[in-house]
Amino acid sequence: AEAALANGADIIILNINTLRGKTPLSEQDIQQLVEAAHIKNKRLYVAPPMIAHEGQTENIKRWLQTAKEAKADGIMAGNIGIFQLAKEAGWLNICADYTMNIFNDLTIKQLIGEEAVQVTLSPELNLRQIDDFSFIGNVPVEVIVHGNFPLMISEQCVCGSVLGDRSSKNKCTMPCQKGHYGLKDRMGMIFPLEMDNQCRMYVYNSKGLNLYKRLNDLLNSGVDVIRLEAK
Repeated sequence: AEAALANGADIIILNINTLRGKTPLSEQDIQQLVEAAHIKNKRLYVAPPMIAHEGQTENIKRWLQTAKEAKADGIMAGNIGIFQLAKEAGWLNICADYTMNIFNDLTIKQLIGEEAVQVTLSPELNLRQIDDFSFIGNVPVEVIVHGNFPLMISEQCVCGSVLGDRSSKNKCTMPCQKGHYGLKDRMGMIFPLEMDNQCRMYVYNSKGLNLYKRLNDLLNSGVDVIRLEAK
């Protein structure tokens, strides 16, 4: 977040989900980053975890309140449940993230009806499909142009099951904290794995996304925000 601010980003999306082996963000961290952004007249949005069970709802509510007290500029919601929790918490600036699977005008229309202030299109869309959107212009539209992000999030952790002796009777030995792992496909491509503090497994693409050479075409299509994914 500090590097993004130092290099001219207008909007910072702060993911509060913690991967294994990474230092979790504290409430003080969020406060300091919001203040640093506002000093530069930039905006900071907080992104709660993309998946949360009922038992974790109170934790999400606490983070939403923490972000509000820190005077963050908005919430980046990864699913409709988080979107609803943010509305109930009194947030007015709620953005719909790419995990909402925004593939067509009907989805954007529905999200506008839910009062989304910005939408992030699915990274699976091609430029021709983006050009075909008629709702571009009615709400700010964001496109991810660089980085790597999860292709899949799974409650079943391969590392824990195969290497960590995890079962209904045994606790996982946490091999994820002792090395780096990936899944190899039949073509020999390796898809990196990460685990979060809820022991969910994140499968990343073997190759990062890079649309630098298509930036002008994307901007000419009418999109409003270009996003870099960093972790």
